[in-house]
Amino acid sequence: MPKKKRTRATKAQTRSSRTNVASTSKAITVKRRKGKLELLPSMNMDILCQILSFLRPMDLLNLSRITKAFRSLLMQKSSAFIWREARRQIANFPNCPTDLSEPQYANLAFYPHCHGCGKGVRSVIWPLRARYCSTCLKTWTITWSEIHASGPPCKNKNNCKWFAIPAADVKMGTRKAVLLCLRSQFEALKLDLSGKNKKDQQLIIHQGKASTRAIDEHAKTCAQWEMEIAHDRKEELEDIKSTREQEIMTWVNSEFIRDAQRFRWNIAEHPVFKEAKPLTPRSWIRVRKALTNHIHELRKNNMATFVYPTRHNILRTAYQQYLEGSSSQSDSVEPVPGWHFLIALKRFDDIIKAPPQVPFRDNMFSSALAKLPEILSPLRTKAELKLSILCLLPTSSNISGGGHDFTFRRLRLASSFFLCGRGLFAYPEVLHYAFSIMEAPSVLDDASVLEMEFWNIGRGSQISRCKSAAAIVSLCGLDPTIATPDDMEAQSVVIRCSQCHSTHSDAMTWRTAIMHAHHLSHDDTLSVVQGTENVIMEPHDI
Repeated sequence: MPKKKRTRATKAQTRSSRTNVASTSKAITVKRRKGKLELLPSMNMDILCQILSFLRPMDLLNLSRITKAFRSLLMQKSSAFIWREARRQIANFPNCPTDLSEPQYANLAFYPHCHGCGKGVRSVIWPLRARYCSTCLKTWTITWSEIHASGPPCKNKNNCKWFAIPAADVKMGTRKAVLLCLRSQFEALKLDLSGKNKKDQQLIIHQGKASTRAIDEHAKTCAQWEMEIAHDRKEELEDIKSTREQEIMTWVNSEFIRDAQRFRWNIAEHPVFKEAKPLTPRSWIRVRKALTNHIHELRKNNMATFVYPTRHNILRTAYQQYLEGSSSQSDSVEPVPGWHFLIALKRFDDIIKAPPQVPFRDNMFSSALAKLPEILSPLRTKAELKLSILCLLPTSSNISGGGHDFTFRRLRLASSFFLCGRGLFAYPEVLHYAFSIMEAPSVLDDASVLEMEFWNIGRGSQISRCKSAAAIVSLCGLDPTIATPDDMEAQSVVIRCSQCHSTHSDAMTWRTAIMHAHHLSHDDTLSVVQGTENVIMEPHDI
């Protein structure tokens, strides 16, 4: 009878059991899993060597750092054949030099860390038999110029004694390549030569130069092998990248046929094509999501670049025709915003941003333009109210009426002139200016339009009240809180500036005097001229 299988516990049961174990007062001792490779060094050597022959040098290095038994086994001289077999797993890898042992050679070639501090370092300084980061390179090496400065100069530079130690050209930071030697080898050679006779010194130097030549030859071979490995790895990554691009583009062509033809180069520039990694089921999920969002963004940008400007021109033409038709039906010209303000209204934005497959006709804005007075009429009332706040504050007894009539009468005062940039406007010209500078920060529906501040009336320097107007009205003998432009015209006053009289003998009307006083700040030098004078109307008269 087969043995009954144990039912697998669910995550909830496992979590509850852990909670129960933790809540018990008596601690439960859990046996640790012992290493499965613990008895491997005690195996038969023939079997063990056969197993280790399939490993690479870096695998042997990691194995030698696991336990003392493995280290004592692999670091013996009699185990050199294991390292040689591991080296044969690497194609075209140079043989071990005589100045290094097999483990030292493997550590130099494959352990990617600094020999001084342990930081990650990719490049090997083959003539120095070392890997150093930029910081340790300055600590553990000495430049060739420092060596020559440390003692008397060599008489024969072509046969210098310091050629007995290996040297390498190393690029340090942004500087050019510098000839470096190991500081320990320099100090060792310096110590060996001290106290020796000339014959012994020449023998030491001769042996050192022979060793250095051998090291240089082997270093060139290793550098060449390293370049070949890098070239092969580069070609391998290019093949992986090319295969990845083909698989992704096949999917794009099947899912987005039109977009693949229209945005081919833009799609190919996405970062998912630049990765040199094979596609897995998990990475496919990420790639499809990223490319789908990217194509949707390309569609939106394409609409904003090629489709929306054309629809904007259609809206501008339709808006001009609408204004021409409205002005022909009414004698007065109503203040209206610019066509660019309409783009910010939701009813127009929905039409402009309709999908490209929707047929677009010139009369698509007709219904939206027909409802435009529903927004402009409350906007005008709000603008008039804001402008009236800038005017003088007469009491209700001075101006009869209330509500909108009171606001309108305040705007019609002779002292109600407004500074708009460099211009000076009266009502209702200032209202046209206020509508022309309306701006919307985002798309607004009809309810949000009246809640937004579209122009800086009373805030900042865009629109403000001209204080010189009230002074001119008072100069003419009228009350600036009551007098209207009709009252000023009935006065038929002529004003002259005493400060400018010597250079400009022309007299001014009260409107020209307001502009003159504002631009030149000559409020105190203006006076009313008695009798009729030759009045010259300035071209910029209000």
